[in-house]
Amino acid sequence: MPRRLLSSAVALVALSTGACVSTPDAVELQQEAERGPRLSESEARDALLSYVEMINAGLRGEGVEELAEVTSPGCSCRALVELVREGTAGGGAFERARFSADEVTVRSTGPGGAVVRARIEVTAYRVRSPDGLIVERVPADAYRADYTLRAQRDGWQVVQVTPVA
Repeated sequence: MPRRLLSSAVALVALSTGACVSTPDAVELQQEAERGPRLSESEARDALLSYVEMINAGLRGEGVEELAEVTSPGCSCRALVELVREGTAGGGAFERARFSADEVTVRSTGPGGAVVRARIEVTAYRVRSPDGLIVERVPADAYRADYTLRAQRDGWQVVQVTPVA
């Protein structure tokens, strides 16, 4: 397993928290929102839950490209996609890693998107290299974050993840 992956295995949880905010500023997001389609509250909630399931599929080495499609290139959460892609390449694995969302609350909806707050739990997991060695054990963690979703003609995309205290 590449040294970069070893040093960033613990970052799986950190990357998912959106420790760094995405590059679009509030004005850009508002302008995009005014031009785009609308997400209803139920669609926004379902989109967040679907996103969490896409992360889980990616952690199993399935659907990584679908996860990438719903993650904006400018979002800090895009780093999670790249870590999952690298970690599962060649047979590596994030064993027993699973994300779950609860306390899901739609904070706002409007033309172009929504903001959804959720408490995310990540199980304890092991990082296994392609040659079968366990290279890291990572404890369980939980965090709260606001997910900014942008509505698109054919669905939605996560454009920003902001940690919440």
